[in-house]
Amino acid sequence: MIASFHESSATDDAYTLAMRIAIESGLRDYIFSGHDPEDISRQENLQEMLDGIAAFVQDNQEQGRGMLLADYLQEASLATDLDRRGQGEDDDSVNMMTIHTAKGLEFPVVFIAGMEEGLFPSEMTADSPRQLEEERRLFYVALTRAERQVVLTCARSRFRNGKMEYARPSRFLREIPQEFFRRSPQNPSPDLHRSPSPDLPQRGGHTAAAPSPNTRIKHSLSGNASSPLGEVGRGALGEVGRGATVLHERFGRGVVQDIEGSGIDAKAKVLFENAGTKVLMLRFAKLTIV
Repeated sequence: MIASFHESSATDDAYTLAMRIAIESGLRDYIFSGHDPEDISRQENLQEMLDGIAAFVQDNQEQGRGMLLADYLQEASLATDLDRRGQGEDDDSVNMMTIHTAKGLEFPVVFIAGMEEGLFPSEMTADSPRQLEEERRLFYVALTRAERQVVLTCARSRFRNGKMEYARPSRFLREIPQEFFRRSPQNPSPDLHRSPSPDLPQRGGHTAAAPSPNTRIKHSLSGNASSPLGEVGRGALGEVGRGATVLHERFGRGVVQDIEGSGIDAKAKVLFENAGTKVLMLRFAKLTIV
C-alpha cells in the first residue's frame, strides 16, 4: 500500500492522494466510527486537514505552482518553522485556544472566528434543541472572555468537505441586539437580524462584538453585493482585460493589473482589496467580471 502511495505521489495532486490514503488505509472509517466528544474532535481535525490540502491545491493550480504532496509538506514545514520562531516569552503574540480551554480566563481583546451556520452552531446540533442550547451557552462563555472588546468574524465562503461552499452568518450574531454593535464608518453594517439566503454569495466578511456593558463592539461588511456579468474561464478568456474589476470566490474583489500570455496559458495579475496581488491562470481561476 505504501509503495503504491509513493508511486502516485509523483503524479496525483496532494488532495487526491491524501483522500486516497485516508480511505484505503481505513483511517477515515476508523475515525468516523465513534460518536464521543473526543471522536468528534478527531473527525473535525481530519476534515480540517483535508480541507486545508484542498485549498492548497486550488491556490497552486490557479497560480501555476506545484500541487504534489511534497509541495504541500514543504509549505507546511516552512509555516511550522515560522511559528516556532515566535514562541519566545517576550514576543508580542496571540494566544489561540478552544473555548473550553479559555473558561475562567480573561483577555483585553478576544477574536472568535467561524461564526457561521454549520460551524458555530455546529451542523450536528441542527436536530437537537438541547445541543443547540449548549452551543449557545458556549458562545456566551466565549463572549465573556473579553474585558474590553470582542470581534466576531465569519467567512463569505470556505472549503468544506473538499469543496468551496458559501457561508451564512451564525444565528447567534442575529440574536445580539443591534444597539450593541459598533459600526465601522468605512464599512456600513448590514442588518444581521435578517437571515440571508443560503444561495446568494455575499462579499466581504462580517464582524460583530460582545453584548457587554463594558465592551466596545465592532461590525462591518465590506461593500455591497455585485451582479456577475460573466464568469471568466475556459472559452471566455477574451472577456477580461486590464482594468477590469473581478470577483474571486476566496480572494474577493480585485482589479486586473495585467494579462500575461494567451490562450490556455493566459494569466491575469490581479490586485485584490484584501489579499494583495495574485497571478492567476485564467483557465483555472474562477473569476467573475463585475
